[in-house]
Amino acid sequence: MSNLRTIFWLSLLTLATVAANVLVSYRMPVARALPNHTLLDPSMTVETVAISRPGEAQTVLKKEDRWTLVRPFAGPADGQVILRMLDALASTPVGDTLSKTERQKLGRTLDDFGLEAPSLRVNVSDGARSVELSFGAYTPSSNGVYAVAAGSESVMVVPRAVRVASDLSAEALRERNIFPYDPEFVRGFDLRTAGESPMTFVRTGDGWKVEETAASAAKVRNLLERMSNASALDFCWPRGKTNEVTTASDALLVGYGLDSGAAVTITLRCGDGVDRRIAFGNSLDAKRVYALVHNGGAVVTVDAALKAAVLEGTRSFEDVRLFPVEAGSVSSFTIVDGETSYVLARVSEEAWRLDAPVSAPADAALASAMLGRVLALTPADVVGKGLGVSISTNGTPFVVAPAAVLGDRRLEDLRSREILRIDAALVRRLVSTAGGRNPVPAVSVAYSREHRSWNAETEADARTVTDDRAIAAAIAALAPLKAERIVTLRATAADLSRYGLEHPHHTLAVDQEKDGAVRRNILIGNVTKGGRFATVGSAEAIFVLSDKTVSALTAPLLKD
Repeated sequence: MSNLRTIFWLSLLTLATVAANVLVSYRMPVARALPNHTLLDPSMTVETVAISRPGEAQTVLKKEDRWTLVRPFAGPADGQVILRMLDALASTPVGDTLSKTERQKLGRTLDDFGLEAPSLRVNVSDGARSVELSFGAYTPSSNGVYAVAAGSESVMVVPRAVRVASDLSAEALRERNIFPYDPEFVRGFDLRTAGESPMTFVRTGDGWKVEETAASAAKVRNLLERMSNASALDFCWPRGKTNEVTTASDALLVGYGLDSGAAVTITLRCGDGVDRRIAFGNSLDAKRVYALVHNGGAVVTVDAALKAAVLEGTRSFEDVRLFPVEAGSVSSFTIVDGETSYVLARVSEEAWRLDAPVSAPADAALASAMLGRVLALTPADVVGKGLGVSISTNGTPFVVAPAAVLGDRRLEDLRSREILRIDAALVRRLVSTAGGRNPVPAVSVAYSREHRSWNAETEADARTVTDDRAIAAAIAALAPLKAERIVTLRATAADLSRYGLEHPHHTLAVDQEKDGAVRRNILIGNVTKGGRFATVGSAEAIFVLSDKTVSALTAPLLKD
């Protein structure tokens, strides 16, 4: 009975607790998060924007392929500036909101917030719907500004930055880049100066031609890049005045030196089939000249150096190089030093191969740099005695001064300093021989795949325990084996004796486990600055290995 009584009272207590919780929940107000809304629906694809201020002409912008100004004058607009404004309207959350009822309770009118006659109105439309926003006074802290949307009398507080991003004049919205396109967009162009026939330039793959003569691609590229990066410093016409002409008349252009009889004109033939013309006129001062841009849509001032570059181009675009081609079209080039020919062949865009006087990988960076020097040669570099140079597309050699091609480098430097690359996983035997004129017995260690360990194949001074750290260091030095510098590309018998390689200081032989693999013998010779002379086999280049690499290759493979 006692247990039943306890269970009864516990059940009653539980029911009372649940009922109390339900009653409290019913009486408490539900807290609802207010939507974090913005002035503009982020999904809206805006096609037109109108900006209005009291006493000023309305600014109207329209989006087609690009943003353009429609009023107070026509012309291209700066799309990035417009996108920043739209992003501010669509991404900045609204702060406090005061409804009409709340305003009336406080005895406040729209005029109290500067919204009866707003200082700025922005209307955006996607063609099907439009949103008009009015901005009034700043909040007492000046960090925010009051705003209201058309059709609503609720006053919103938005960050000051939203108004700043939207309060833009037509002048601030103009496209200042006089040719807002990539240089690769240009397929050809004409240059004309007063009283002279136009010069016609045509793109030919990676190169350029002026009339029927090869043009300097580097000079053309430089000019087009300058055009693409040039900006209007100031706008002279149109300015949006009511009495302003809407097209650039001859009378208007003459005053700026932009009439056809005086201007320097470049007409750019572009990839979309549209020609874009830019003309340069009189100087405003030492640093600025007038220019007619946007296909006759605006008179601006630009850096005087841009006009100077165009004028210079009309005189010096002809390619006077010995080899008037671009580097990408050259598959090989040859440098002849006496009776020895050094032939460099392109393997890929970034790799080169030395085909003569030996076959070996080439130093890709040096080969590319040296080709650049070869392609920069002009008739002024030709001499009576020196190095012979030729390229794959032009087998006729020219003799030039060595410094014009080599600079401060040597022809031996053309060989890659990566002498040998052995896959560490394939090394199965190392044979180390301390040499000189009185060699000691070789030490041979082999890798057992079954036991996954290195084992001594020979006894040296009763030592049979391998030094696995020394073995690993020697193998690491071979992946790859890098030289500090190349001494000679091909070792002769006299070279072997001269550099201590006839009776090497040390020899390390490497056997690999793969089809067709041959033993590679690394011979280490005399001491020299920065290390020791070395070679691989007896027909390879002689090079210098660093002291660190020599230590790794000559370390004892067995423990004491």
